[in-house]
Amino acid sequence: MNRTLIGPLAGLLSVICAVYVSAETGVITVNYPNPLSAVAGVLGSKYGVGISYEGPEYEYPNDLVDISRNEMPTAASLDRCEATMDVVARFCYFSTSYTVDKITGEPTNIVTALREIVEAYNSGDNPGKFAVLETRAGPSIVATAVKDRSGRWRNVSPLLSRPISVSVTNGTNLEAWRAMCKSIQALTAIKFFPITLRQSRGGITLIVTNMPARDVIATLVSDPIFGGTNNRWDFFYTPCPPAYGLQEQSTVKGYPVNYHDDYPWSMVGNVTHPDYRGERAYTNAPLPNPAP
Repeated sequence: MNRTLIGPLAGLLSVICAVYVSAETGVITVNYPNPLSAVAGVLGSKYGVGISYEGPEYEYPNDLVDISRNEMPTAASLDRCEATMDVVARFCYFSTSYTVDKITGEPTNIVTALREIVEAYNSGDNPGKFAVLETRAGPSIVATAVKDRSGRWRNVSPLLSRPISVSVTNGTNLEAWRAMCKSIQALTAIKFFPITLRQSRGGITLIVTNMPARDVIATLVSDPIFGGTNNRWDFFYTPCPPAYGLQEQSTVKGYPVNYHDDYPWSMVGNVTHPDYRGERAYTNAPLPNPAP
C-alpha cells in the first residue's frame, strides 16, 4: 500500500472513543490523533446522522508525531521532510458533555450538540480550532485556525472552501466523483488521494460553477443515485510527506458505537509498530473506558 496514502487515512482504522448518555447529558471521551473526527464518526453512527470532518494543515511540531520514529518532530525535521518520515496529528485526549433530550436520550438538534462539543474543544489547549458548518449532506466539523511553526495561532482558509466547477451529464456516480476530485486536485500542488468504495451506478448529473468544493461534495454524496444513506466525508492532511486524503462513506446507525484500542494504529510501508500507543507516549491522560 502506498505509504503516502496511509498517513492521512491510518486514523480511520483505529479510534479510541467512548460515549455515555445520562438522563439529560451525553458525555463523549476521545483519545485519538484527530479527536473531532472521532466525535464525528461515533456520534454520527450513534444517532444515524452523516457528520463530516475536515482536518487542518497542522504545522506546529507539538501538534504532530513522526510515527516512523515514535517521536514528535522538530521544526527543522519538518522543513527537511526526510523520505523516511511519516508525520501525522498526535494523539489528543478530550472529554466533554452535550445536551440530550431526557426522554429520547438523543440531541434535539445535532448541530447544536456538535457546537457545544466543538466550543469545549476550542476552549482547551488542543491542536487546531474548529467550527460546525451546515451542508446539504449534514453538518461538517471544519478547521478554522492552527498554530504556526513557532506556536502562534493563525486563521486558516480550508481547501474545501475554495470554489470549483464540475460538469457531468447523465454519467455514473464514479465519473462524477472523479471529475469532482480532479477539480479539487487543481486547487493545490499537493498530492490528493480520494477514496470511494461505491459500485458504479448510472444516471447522475452534476453541473456546478464556482461552488465551494465542500458544497459540491455534499451535493454529490446526497444524490440518491450516488448510493448510500447519511453519507459523510473525512478530509485529512499529512505534512510529511505532504498529502491530502478524502474518504467518503455511509453512516449506519448503531454501528460502530464503541471503539477499542486493539489494533496497531501505525502501519506505514514495511514498518509496523504494534506496540506503539501514542496516547500514552504523547499525553498524560488515562485511557477512556469503553461505553457499557
